[in-house]
This record gives sequence, C-alpha cells and structure tokens, in this order.
Amino acid sequence: NSIRISGQWEPRITSLVADLPENSVFLDVGANIGWHTLVALSLGHTVHAFEPLAENVEMIRHSMCLNPGLGSKLHLRTTALSDSATSSLGCSIASPLDNEGNGQLRCGEEAQNRGGNDREGRAVMLQTLDTSI
Repeated sequence: NSIRISGQWEPRITSLVADLPENSVFLDVGANIGWHTLVALSLGHTVHAFEPLAENVEMIRHSMCLNPGLGSKLHLRTTALSDSATSSLGCSIASPLDNEGNGQLRCGEEAQNRGGNDREGRAVMLQTLDTSI
C-alpha cells in the first residue's frame, strides 16, 4: 500500500536512481513489481531487470503495456541471479501468504523447508550476471 498511499516506494533508493548520469545502464536485481525499473526507464536509462516470481513479472509487463514508450530500453529476465549458473542447487522461489509479491529464493536443503506461512514454491533457474547481459 506504500505506493498507493504515498505515491512512491523506497524514497532513498528512488532518489539515487533519479540522480544517475544520463543514459545509464541500471540493473534491477529482484525487481519485484518494477518500481525502480519504471523510474529508471522514465528517465531514459537502459534497464536490465531480473525477477523470477511470475506474479511480479506479470505486473512489470502490465506496466509496460500502460507505458508503451518505455519498453524499448527494458531487458526483462525471469531468472534469478547467482554466482553460478546451475540448477543443481535445487532452488525454489515462494512468497509469504501475507505478502504475495515478496519472493524469497531458497536453495539446497533450505528449498525443501517451506515456511508454514509460505505459498507453494516453484523451481527457479539461476544465471550469472556475466551470462545474462
């Protein structure tokens, strides 16, 4: 509700994005619903957004439909970033029942232990930044 109530999200980070030099390349890792992505795009920056949670990706895509002039500089990836591009870790992403868009990445044994307040997790692919851009 923060965006609905105040018209902004994470004001300190938003102001850092607003102060980027012209024509910057902005990396939004764990882009969530795309607030920082939209701010950077609206300022003319190129954005590489990484968001593995399908519900959040859908919201970013919907925002692009509502703002068709911004999409040409967006590179949206539906994978998670890691220091190694492997699925052998058995990673999954889930969100709490009370905060649907807050994706939490869990790997290895931790991926098997779903919290009692979490939605069902789904497998997620990992990429390194080097192989992504």
